[in-house]
Amino acid sequence: MKTNIVVQCDGVDTPVEELEKAVKEELKTLEVKVSKLKSLDIYFQPTVGETYYRAVDADDKEITGKLA
Repeated sequence: MKTNIVVQCDGVDTPVEELEKAVKEELKTLEVKVSKLKSLDIYFQPTVGETYYRAVDADDKEITGKLA
């Protein structure tokens, strides 16, 4: 079974899977190996359509950012 989670706000549907994929692609452009991350937190603010992230790598280095 595949689960599909969608955030709905003001008539706009935003699939959570797409947010996760976009953040991981962003991290790859920063030369961060996603497979080496300890944690990845993604924060989506649907009222303004902004996505922020916080990742912690194997060396406990914190990587934060905002999707454009």
